[in-house]
Amino acid sequence: MPYARRVSGIEIKGDAYTWWRKADGRYERGHQPAPGAVLSFKRTRGMYLGHVAVVSETVGPRKILITQAHWPAPGMRHGDISHAISVVDVSPDNDWTQVRVEIGHSGRYGSVYQTNGFIYGSQSEDTLMAQASTAHAAASAAMNGGSVWSQTVQLASAPSYGGAAITDSAPDRSLR
Repeated sequence: MPYARRVSGIEIKGDAYTWWRKADGRYERGHQPAPGAVLSFKRTRGMYLGHVAVVSETVGPRKILITQAHWPAPGMRHGDISHAISVVDVSPDNDWTQVRVEIGHSGRYGSVYQTNGFIYGSQSEDTLMAQASTAHAAASAAMNGGSVWSQTVQLASAPSYGGAAITDSAPDRSLR
């Protein structure tokens, strides 16, 4: 959960299965994917703490790419972060309450998992685009035998200053 919290900006703590309830009244929740939103999985017998994953890209009306930690996949250790994993909506009402998650980058999908829906954070669109392109590039590199790298891009602007320029008010220290 620390990974999903850091990437999404959603400040919820505790087991993943509690996130949906704790988000009520604090964050918008819904059933449409959006980059940066957290997909909240319900707890199951095999996933007793639940699961959360961050949407990195919406591919189509019933397909998204996610970034997640602690999801077992071939060649991954427990706790590894997996990028650009495909998730498909298999719910009868197209409301993302039932999904199948790609097994690694194999093109094969696992069991049907019940979800609560999406929790929407408050990140800027620029930050989300940088994260999505970074995740996509890392996944492409991994599939092509290259190294997987990670990069964080943060954008900032300098505060405006309405006073005189610094050079106008600085003392003259030139040698004469």
